Amino acid sequence: SVNSAERKTTNKISADPETLKLIQRSLNSSLNRLSEQTLESVSKSVASLYSQYPFHDMNDCMWNNIQLACVPPHMVMSKLIPLYIAAVSGVHFLSGDGIQLGGCLVEWSVKRLYDALSKCREGLQSDEDDEYEIINKEASNLMLIVCYMYNYNVFHCTLL
Repeated sequence: SVNSAERKTTNKISADPETLKLIQRSLNSSLNRLSEQTLESVSKSVASLYSQYPFHDMNDCMWNNIQLACVPPHMVMSKLIPLYIAAVSGVHFLSGDGIQLGGCLVEWSVKRLYDALSKCREGLQSDEDDEYEIINKEASNLMLIVCYMYNYNVFHCTLL
């Protein structure tokens, strides 16, 4: 079963747990090889997974991977986020609009960014400085994700 804390903003996953484990293992295998030199091959590898599994389950697992790797609460991931989003952009463009990856990721990242900023504002009002600083890094990572999705043409400036 997928950890509910990892899936805060995603839709309900419909696949059985064994299929989800296979998807997660395949994604992890591909994304663990991610570097500037392997960007194209990793994008193609992940895009090929979309023909093997339901796209909504793949999108959810992809978002979970992005959150786990790129949105830690304790540090800004300024080096890793561009690589991850470049790979996601490659998958988005290789697979076309049918998988709805770009739209899902924009929606989920903006929703989570809104939630993080709301918590941040609440922290400012209650004078909890430590919590504010941690949430602020989470919001920074999410903002970087949104900015790189725009930079890599996953969505147009009119949506922004």
